[in-house]
Amino acid sequence: GYGKIYDGTFSGTLIGGNGVTAELLAQNGIIVLGESQISKLLNYIIAFIGSAVALWLALDFITSTLSAFKIIGQTYHQLPITKSMMINSFIHYVIVFLISIPVFKGRMKFILGGNYE
Repeated sequence: GYGKIYDGTFSGTLIGGNGVTAELLAQNGIIVLGESQISKLLNYIIAFIGSAVALWLALDFITSTLSAFKIIGQTYHQLPITKSMMINSFIHYVIVFLISIPVFKGRMKFILGGNYE
């Protein structure tokens, strides 16, 4: 265990501390995640991917609609802010990152029954 371990009395009581393997890994510079940290990480990944897909779909829908009415010449899957695709990709993922933070917080609040800040 990492962060909390059983006290050794077989009563199911948890105490603060790390198990032998988790402690050894941590002492050797290997990142060890506890159960709640893994849950948060997975929820953030889900929020990030969901936000990325939502932004892509929204851009596709909006630019397809504008293209159909001949307002713009083509559809976009990223925001065409600069002429550099690399800079556009960077800006796109910064936007996805910023969108995914409140999505993550909302998911955690829902999962934990409104007890997440």
